[in-house]
Amino acid sequence: MLFQAWAHRAMRAASPVFAEGWSPARPLETPDGLADPAGMAGLLSDVAAEVVERYGRLDVAWGEVNRLQLGDHDLPANGAGSELGAFRVAATRPTDGPTQKVLGGDSWVAVVEFTQPPRARVLLSYGNATQPDSPHNGDQLQLFSEMKLREAWRTMDQLTGRITRTEILDFPD
Repeated sequence: MLFQAWAHRAMRAASPVFAEGWSPARPLETPDGLADPAGMAGLLSDVAAEVVERYGRLDVAWGEVNRLQLGDHDLPANGAGSELGAFRVAATRPTDGPTQKVLGGDSWVAVVEFTQPPRARVLLSYGNATQPDSPHNGDQLQLFSEMKLREAWRTMDQLTGRITRTEILDFPD
């Protein structure tokens, strides 16, 4: 929580934050250095005091504050807003209490292995339904929280026993 709080404040307080901004010629090495190291150290000290005041300690766990909340689900989140450079994007907003709720980010993730036959691991983070009474509303949030993917079901053998409804759509010519 300390890094997130510091980074957000630093982005608002200083322009530029970095001594050397991002460069497409050196994408793995930039941005680099702080434009005002002493100022950023002072800001870090201020933010550390705010984190302790808000959460009671400096080493508060990320998932203790950032939560995946949907229906009856309330799980520790991982990931961060894209402005922090995270690969797993999970944008949060503060709640009325000491937590932040994930409101968006990675909704669909797939890793495909182009073998024979092809294999894939996938995740539809928030589930495959928005209806509150659906068993698929948030049914993959636990996997999201645990940073896991599930097997992609592609063949009839894999789908057998998992199909709960078949619907045929008829479109007039």
